[in-house]
Amino acid sequence: MSHSILIIDDDEALRELLEDVLARTGNHIYLAEDGDIGLRIVDQHAIDLVITDIYMPNTDGLEVTSKLRRSHPKMKIIVMSGKAPEFSIDSALMLGAHESLKKPFPISELETKISGLLAASSV
Repeated sequence: MSHSILIIDDDEALRELLEDVLARTGNHIYLAEDGDIGLRIVDQHAIDLVITDIYMPNTDGLEVTSKLRRSHPKMKIIVMSGKAPEFSIDSALMLGAHESLKKPFPISELETKISGLLAASSV
């Protein structure tokens, strides 16, 4: 089953790497370089899962998580960060993110988290 996944990260190389990996399994991938653009994409498309960095310019991942939880309560969210202190990741989880990843992470770990979240949402 194909899903729509939005990747929000200010690191273009990481966005493109994740797009390549996740598109191989037939998913439709949307990309955004900051939270403002990501939130606009969510308003325009049916997104099943958002993967967002925590620290980004403009709207950061904590604000994205908070806004998505209010506007799309069933949407699955994974937060990731390479430089966020543990309390920022904990804050994202308290705001409603379902999973978290510390950069760098193995792609297999991301794929496992995505499979679990999307399988749970289609039950």
